[in-house]
Amino acid sequence: MALPLLARGRLLGALVLVSSHPSRRYGPQDFRLAQELTHRAALAVENARLIQARDEVLSIVAHDLRNPIHAGQFAAAVLRQQLPEEGAERARKSVETIVRSSARAIRLIQDLLDVARIEAGHLSIEQDRVPPNRMVLEAAESQQILASASSVELGLDVPAALPDVWADRDRLLQVFENFIGNALKFTAPGGRITLGAAAQEKVVLFWVADTGAGIDAESLPHLFERIYQARKTDRRGAGLGLPIAKGIVEAHGGRIWAETTLGRGSTFYFTIPVAMVTEDRASETTHAASR
Repeated sequence: MALPLLARGRLLGALVLVSSHPSRRYGPQDFRLAQELTHRAALAVENARLIQARDEVLSIVAHDLRNPIHAGQFAAAVLRQQLPEEGAERARKSVETIVRSSARAIRLIQDLLDVARIEAGHLSIEQDRVPPNRMVLEAAESQQILASASSVELGLDVPAALPDVWADRDRLLQVFENFIGNALKFTAPGGRITLGAAAQEKVVLFWVADTGAGIDAESLPHLFERIYQARKTDRRGAGLGLPIAKGIVEAHGGRIWAETTLGRGSTFYFTIPVAMVTEDRASETTHAASR
């Protein structure tokens, strides 16, 4: 039996079924089954083609959008330097709004590209030995200004000694940034966000805990789905941060999950494998080759 692969009225190819037994004869039931298989195969091929086309368009659009946004950022920075020290408070606030909005636009573009890479299985990670203590401290310091602006205390719960993890440092900082940013959205002034880490067997467990509103049981299983938001009326963000964090952690071979108590806060956890001797040698080989 030979059946055409058709999608949206377009011929994509053909599916041919051949019996290896001369006595085997296809009947009406076989034909109906073959039609269903052909229909599903055509949809799969068409979806793959559309996803590839989407990613190509997204990459081009992201590149073209970045240039004018960067130009706007540069112009705003120049304008900020030219403003007088006094008597231009309104103009200064307008410039700061341009800078913040431009930074948010750049971040959204990068998030969209990361989601596309994760879905395609092409997320790039460059792994090496990473000291967890130093990384958690850096994550806290990078978000301290935002926490202070929200009147939220940012604390650490990290032991003095932890084994190094085998990870992409910048990507893990991105996970912490997404978790902390998410916690700041739902933690009221006067609340607290805690970054922590602890050694477990073959992994280091990291977490970000907050004293915010918590998450209802219905939403908890869907938190890491793309563009899902626990509160449908809340439009703070595009809903990409948690799915990106999930993709980064799983690309490292780790796990990610959340625990929450409604009205008392939430804790987001993830694990990263510790650096082993074989990985140290692989890193040394990579560095030697690059030299």
